[in-house]
Amino acid sequence: AFGLGEVIVSATKTEHTLDDVPVAAKVITKEQIEKMNVKTVQDALRKVGGIRVRRNVGSWGDKGKVEIWGTCPKHALILVDGQRIHGGHGKAVDLQQIPVDVIERIEIVKGPASVLYGSDAIGGVINIITKPVPDKPTISVSPSFGNRGTRIFELNGGGKSGGIGALLNYTFRHSNGVDKKTDEFHEHFVDGKFQFDISESMKLSARPFYSIHEMEYEKRKQERWGINSAVKWSADKDTAVTLRGSFFRYKHWTSNKKSDWDNDNYELELLFSRLFFENHLFTAGYHFWKQDIDDRGKRYKADQTTHGLFLQDEIDLSPLMVTLGGRLDKHDEWGSRFNPKLSVLYKITEDLKIRGSAGKAFKAPTLVELYAGEWRMGRYIVRANPDLKPEKSVGTSLGVEYRFLEDYVFNLTFFRNDIKDVICRYTTPGPRGLRYLSWQNYAKARTQGLELNLSGEVSK
Repeated sequence: AFGLGEVIVSATKTEHTLDDVPVAAKVITKEQIEKMNVKTVQDALRKVGGIRVRRNVGSWGDKGKVEIWGTCPKHALILVDGQRIHGGHGKAVDLQQIPVDVIERIEIVKGPASVLYGSDAIGGVINIITKPVPDKPTISVSPSFGNRGTRIFELNGGGKSGGIGALLNYTFRHSNGVDKKTDEFHEHFVDGKFQFDISESMKLSARPFYSIHEMEYEKRKQERWGINSAVKWSADKDTAVTLRGSFFRYKHWTSNKKSDWDNDNYELELLFSRLFFENHLFTAGYHFWKQDIDDRGKRYKADQTTHGLFLQDEIDLSPLMVTLGGRLDKHDEWGSRFNPKLSVLYKITEDLKIRGSAGKAFKAPTLVELYAGEWRMGRYIVRANPDLKPEKSVGTSLGVEYRFLEDYVFNLTFFRNDIKDVICRYTTPGPRGLRYLSWQNYAKARTQGLELNLSGEVSK
């Protein structure tokens, strides 16, 4: 059937096909991206049900953010090969930083996912899986041109020999935007993947990357670089162990130096999966995440550390599949959060399925909101609030999937997210006609709706 055989890992951190994944999910393959003839991740996501893409035009430089099931962009966790990526305005990640030429597939998990990923995954997770190292030597060059002065150049090549391989990519983009004075930008991306087959059961990979986005207006620059590496070991047919470590640096600066800062992120993740009693796939993991920020514009430095432990059991009671899990996150400022989740897939027939899930999730306060002290922004004196708590949510969904005429799939899903302790801005009178601005937990929010999809392949 159309798309149901695609592999997805992000929903449970174990390999599934879309046909048997227990939560609402979607996969966009590299072949589909090529057919759509799109050049950005945000454009590839536009036709996915339950997702709204925001395209920002203006001096900041953000080009694409996503909302999942009506939640804010800050509630969508964006990953590349499991690594958190950073950089964007308004506490949300800008998707423009990922060149499409490196993408193997885009995995989309809808609904609360803090049970496996911790903070930010209230609306869901988008995990961009990059292309593997090719077995045979390959090279490709792709120039393209569009309106508003758009120019794109892509070059990639790689190969493997004797268990050692590499894949390299360079992408250049330029556009005048809607208003050339404020929107004109150019950007360079360099991306690599190196693989070493230590043995038949153990593989080592590393993905270094670098990008710079430059705008003429305010001479604004955004620089990102880092590395994501992993060792994967298949101890036997029922046991898998993965150790992943990564570093991500985001630098932002302008000509007036009022918005200059560096943000460093360190991650370490250990993942263990094993099949017990032929019908229990047990997964356990530990996640370490540290952030350091040096903000010269706001004149403060801060850091924070989060430790996460998670457990999950996938129980095969065919035709019923049950996934039960929980994660405990401990932060050095706001304390601990436990987030459980239950997901169920029931196959009435091979063509008719019901999916349901319920879980908790959270979004932690940002370093600026917690630690930035006191600083000036226009007519406001901005004050941090070290007493902020995470935003908390309870998300539920119930859906039916029906396959007919072999190549057509109908999906209808009801979803609801109840969020409390929403972090909002508030102002109070200040000196000399100015106002104080700060943040506090006081609002509640709810998103709910129906997602309807009909997909199929008209011709082969």
